[in-house]
Amino acid sequence: MFGEAVESAARADALSRFPRESCGIVVGGAYHAIENVAADPGNHFEMPEGSWTYHPGIEAVIHSHGPQYLLAPSADDMRHQIATAVPWGITRCDGVAASPVLWFGDCRLDDPLVGRDFVHGVTDCYAIIRSWYWQSRQIKLPEFPRDPDWWSRGGDLYNDGFGAAGFRVIPATDAVTGDVPLINFRSSVPNHAGVLLDGGLLLHHLMGRKSVREPVGRWVPMVTKWLRYEG
Repeated sequence: MFGEAVESAARADALSRFPRESCGIVVGGAYHAIENVAADPGNHFEMPEGSWTYHPGIEAVIHSHGPQYLLAPSADDMRHQIATAVPWGITRCDGVAASPVLWFGDCRLDDPLVGRDFVHGVTDCYAIIRSWYWQSRQIKLPEFPRDPDWWSRGGDLYNDGFGAAGFRVIPATDAVTGDVPLINFRSSVPNHAGVLLDGGLLLHHLMGRKSVREPVGRWVPMVTKWLRYEG
């Protein structure tokens, strides 16, 4: 997103500070390392108070995850990214190598809809709904911070959030292009969703697979409710 020089500098910073998490900012198209003052720097990062005041014009934030974590944002990462309103990046570091930077935030809304790799909180089943609404209707749905496997940890993301996102429940027989089915996929709560397209196709992104358009029929028995966006 910001070029190879920024990514290389962020990855080198992660390696130099391992096993502590690294953190830094992008200003003027260049990466600047920032001290991690978190109480538990091996598992979290925190920039010194006033970092945003002392460094005006911040374009992005990049930090590292240790090998004990996925290359994916946590719910806390997502909350802070939303609050700062700039792209965030993560590199996963094991002390020997650091991965390419994974970017997340609204900067990903224009990603291609079909053929995406699945990454929780970045390119997952809710993310593709946000992308479709942005690309097709110029509607920016709210983001909801979420941890991987939230449905197995007592979460109910879709039922808790669809009203705040501007959706209401409709009869299944009324479903048309742009409506959203909530799906229980091996779960007691809806943990999957997609967007109904013309011709009875469903645009969706299942964990562990690439995003696809496919006939909605196979998913209908698992649909718990249909939603329509009304703003």
